[in-house]
Amino acid sequence: MAEPASVLLMSLPGAGGQVLNRLYLRSGRLPEPQAGEAVVSAGFARMHGLAEGSTLRVLINGRQRDLRVSGTALSPDTIYA
Repeated sequence: MAEPASVLLMSLPGAGGQVLNRLYLRSGRLPEPQAGEAVVSAGFARMHGLAEGSTLRVLINGRQRDLRVSGTALSPDTIYA
């Protein structure tokens, strides 16, 4: 990409968490706790050629981190009727 992208990072509920508004996995799996993994939106992954196992460099709280893509999903927060 010519310009850095902005992303919205959201945490996932723990075991026994919410059922309503959960992610709908399109491929892969949910991230393992503390493993430096992330699920990305299916549209973002398609547009940028990302798949399970791809690495995504992000800036979080002023520090660069590499996150490994564990899957793609649709999120109720980003799907509109």
